[in-house]
Amino acid sequence: MAQKENPISNRLGYIKGWEANWYAKNPKQALLEDITIRKIFHTALGRIISRIFIERTTSVNVIVITVHSSKPGLLIGPSGKKIQEFKNKIKKKIKKDVTINVVESNTPELNARLIAKNIADQIEARGSYKRAAKRAIESAQRLGAGGIKIYISGRVGGVEIARSTKFSKGRIPTQTFRADISFATEEAHTTYGVIGVKVWVFKHLVYGKRTITLDEPSSNRNRSNKDRMKGRKK
Repeated sequence: MAQKENPISNRLGYIKGWEANWYAKNPKQALLEDITIRKIFHTALGRIISRIFIERTTSVNVIVITVHSSKPGLLIGPSGKKIQEFKNKIKKKIKKDVTINVVESNTPELNARLIAKNIADQIEARGSYKRAAKRAIESAQRLGAGGIKIYISGRVGGVEIARSTKFSKGRIPTQTFRADISFATEEAHTTYGVIGVKVWVFKHLVYGKRTITLDEPSSNRNRSNKDRMKGRKK
């Protein structure tokens, strides 16, 4: 079962939280607004955006959007012009007040969404998918990933019959709930069809509670509960 379930939804409530936190009387409209907001960001700068958190307050009709980006300067733009353009575009679409916060992603090489997007872009540019996958694996391993797995399926290289190609290194403990696994899917639209890219990245094991809406500091990643208690006593 864990091989087919989304490893993010499978760990909701354990070590991962929802990327949209709100309560609405009209959930259908709120969901459509979330999809519109994410589509605006990913269409414009999807190659540098790793995560998008959307929060709504019940007392004030304001949507708070927190965007995690590998290149926050490119997202903000000179004197904040780019982020203001995003804000005006979202306001025009959903007709609500919006607050946008930008957070820098410390380790983009360990983010499955950025890895999958990079591989998909290289496939669309008719680059070597093998070279792109191997470089992604080497970068993730160099930064301490416990394991990484990449699936590329479709008419890869323009072959007549679609096939699936797998690249993996290390381990991906899909049935361990405390295993922090980053997962994402992307599509590469080519002249010979759509090619799907799936990426799993096993970062580390999570012990105890953690902040589920922001990236955990690297100093606390591989420490057990006993080690944390010793640090407090000292």
